[in-house]
Amino acid sequence: MRKRISKAKIGQRNYTSSSVDPKKLIVIAFEGNLTELEYFSGIKEFRDEIGLHSLIEIEMLDRIDTRSDPESVKKLVEEYENNPFSKEIFDCLRRSDLCETLDEAGILLEDFMHDKLDDSKKEKFMVAANCANLSIELNDTKEKYAIDNKELWIVIDKDRNSEYSLKTFISDCKYNIVLSNPCFELWLLLHLTNIDEYNKNDLLENNKISKNHRFISKEISD
Repeated sequence: MRKRISKAKIGQRNYTSSSVDPKKLIVIAFEGNLTELEYFSGIKEFRDEIGLHSLIEIEMLDRIDTRSDPESVKKLVEEYENNPFSKEIFDCLRRSDLCETLDEAGILLEDFMHDKLDDSKKEKFMVAANCANLSIELNDTKEKYAIDNKELWIVIDKDRNSEYSLKTFISDCKYNIVLSNPCFELWLLLHLTNIDEYNKNDLLENNKISKNHRFISKEISD
């Protein structure tokens, strides 16, 4: 089942009768590269239907590489924290061989905005941005990510990690953590069926049953 480590709550706001809530940015990094991305993308797409406040923005830090251990997920958040305004164009810049890390992407974007790039890099930068349909957003990228009210979250699965490594990771991590037990897919299964029909041990053990599936992911895919 899901276990929230941090006392903070996603989307929590304090209301007063004489003030307007500041805009909040929820930044989420996760181990999986498909299920979690689809789920949070759905929240963004159907935000009006589910009642997500209009002042709350969600940013998902999807990975390019295949590293999915908690430390790699945390590093993704750390890079974002150091250069939050550059994440939106990072993928296209990296694939155009203009940078390899978020730090380099942040410097590149800063130089572009201050007209410090030579003509060759500037042309390559614009081609990369246009290919990703991001050229319109370049002027307001800083403004979008200059939101002071941010929450940084890491979503990890218990069944991917040993209990000892998780305890060590959680104690050393300064970010908000959502720990899915045994995995994120169980949260999705709860949306679809009555899990009382399942054997509890089958769910918690979540054994691998094929090359592509563990028990719960197979139930989701069927």
